Amino acid sequence: MHRLFCHRQAPPGTPISAIAWFTEMILHGDVGPITAEQREHLTLVYQSNQRMATLVDALLTVSEIEMGNFAVKPEPTDLGALCHKVILEEKEKRKLAGIPDIQEVYDPTVPKVPIDPSIMKIILQNLISNAIRYTPSKGTVTVAILPSGQ
Repeated sequence: MHRLFCHRQAPPGTPISAIAWFTEMILHGDVGPITAEQREHLTLVYQSNQRMATLVDALLTVSEIEMGNFAVKPEPTDLGALCHKVILEEKEKRKLAGIPDIQEVYDPTVPKVPIDPSIMKIILQNLISNAIRYTPSKGTVTVAILPSGQ
């Protein structure tokens, strides 16, 4: 986890940012020591808050599309790294669904692709979340990024 703010700064103006800021302060011991159990629960709060921020960004994107103000911002993106990040974010859902692990198969020869990583992340979150939701308990979810034809 990266520390974004110093304890002497005021939190940014949105409630989501303030929750992240205060949670980080507590997790980093800025207000005193915490127990391992408290750390575990606060980490879940922090991760849930990050997912909420992503959801709000997605809703704002939908709003921009509907208003005709949406611009795609493609950049070279490593799909394997992006998938791995989404899988880490979905860890709690996976545990609750009884899915022991997600198998990741990424071919390192697959080049970066020019896509908008924000849009692709939303797509991957939906695909992986659905795979977790519809896989039987103790089942297997595999995410693979391979060259075409494999």
